[in-house]
Amino acid sequence: MSDDHERVRATLLGNWEAFGAIVRKYANVMHAVAYEVVRDYHAAQDIAQEAFLKAYMNMHALQSPEKLGS
Repeated sequence: MSDDHERVRATLLGNWEAFGAIVRKYANVMHAVAYEVVRDYHAAQDIAQEAFLKAYMNMHALQSPEKLGS
């Protein structure tokens, strides 16, 4: 089982540290992708934060946790 799969499972069980590890792992990539779209550093930060919030709220519906990064 992948690290991401374990982190998703732990997050679903209420482990905030596990979700923090997911955020730390993907924060730079998420910000870079958002920046490429909006070309504004602070707006890209807001977009990344909203994306992580949405991911957290919908994590229960994730069908392939091992593909989290993609």
